[in-house]
Amino acid sequence: MPKKKLTYTFIKTATSDGKSRVEYSDSQAKGLVFRITKTGTKTFSFRYTFKGKDRRYTIGEYPALTLGEARQKVTDLRGIVDQGKDPQYEKLIDKKRATPPIVEELAAEFIKKHVSRLRPSTQNSYTHRINSKIVPEFGKYRLEDLNRKIISDYLEEMVFEDGQDVNANRVRAIFSSMLSFGMDKGLVDHNVVKSIRPIGKEHSRDRVYTDEEVKALWSAFGELQHTVGSLFKFYLLTGQRKTETQRMQWNHIEGDVWKLPSENTKADRAHYVPLNEMALNIIEGLQPLTGESPWVFESFYHPGKPLTHVPGSVKTVQEISGIDDFRLHDLRRTLASNLAGLSIDRTTVGKLLNHKGLSGDSAITGVYDRYDYMKEKRMALQEWEHRLMELIGGTEPDKVI
Repeated sequence: MPKKKLTYTFIKTATSDGKSRVEYSDSQAKGLVFRITKTGTKTFSFRYTFKGKDRRYTIGEYPALTLGEARQKVTDLRGIVDQGKDPQYEKLIDKKRATPPIVEELAAEFIKKHVSRLRPSTQNSYTHRINSKIVPEFGKYRLEDLNRKIISDYLEEMVFEDGQDVNANRVRAIFSSMLSFGMDKGLVDHNVVKSIRPIGKEHSRDRVYTDEEVKALWSAFGELQHTVGSLFKFYLLTGQRKTETQRMQWNHIEGDVWKLPSENTKADRAHYVPLNEMALNIIEGLQPLTGESPWVFESFYHPGKPLTHVPGSVKTVQEISGIDDFRLHDLRRTLASNLAGLSIDRTTVGKLLNHKGLSGDSAITGVYDRYDYMKEKRMALQEWEHRLMELIGGTEPDKVI
């Protein structure tokens, strides 16, 4: 790079050959570089060495920036380097100070770096509520401008005007988690949502279906598209969690045992479910439909993916059965209640449902109690099968050898 004492006249009249850019190093201000691109654009920059590496800092374009201003800027930048600082880093810090982060930016980073590491069902819940509730309402707010009143007002509107008690509490919890993430990243000084109490009133649902309702539901399941109806029946037969059942794969079934890998369970531990004859018949009936897919309950509308969203089918069951408050999770509770009625002990029920609290597992027993209760779980599900056959008016299936 040629060195030259830059002058106002030279800078004004200098041109390029139209083939390549040219650069001149100023002999008066150390580090000042004057560049002309092949299109004729003229810029000033500062070349310096930081921690043994050559760096370039763009100062500005001519004629918006004069030669005198460029030389003064170089003097200022050289002072920063002499203090052991990198001008490029300082420029980035200044830029962040000039444009404080907004909620929308924090939300994107939170989803990318935190939510993406959660379980698939939790990812869906967090992402949906962030994109449908938090970002539309608060996305353009600067993080420092968030306050209790605007957030409380929004949550109260969800509860008292829309009747979304549970949803409001979930949005509050996710928003709080997001701001705590922002604090860890140094993007916000405090978590204003943490000081807001949950506004919605939640009531633990304890719905258990009566014998007549179980019969009506089983009949309604038979009216659904085959895969969906089979899924609903399987919920009632095994009592396993909705998402865990939806994600059942053919390679998880070995003989008459369904093996749930730890990464698929809420309890974060491998779980084994013995399958009674009715459950095995359902699996066999799905083989011609989904046997070529990895998923036992493959989506009819989205081949290659498991069933996930079935509100339309739930509504159909409500209409056919006449049970307006039908919920899929109630099937799990109904099975547990019936097992208790059949004198199945609480520990066995808890082991079958993979429920730590119900099974009496503690941190210690979870480590040292390796007994999987397969014999007890198998007997419990066979008892439930016999009871269910009585309820739906069928005949008892042949014993599984």
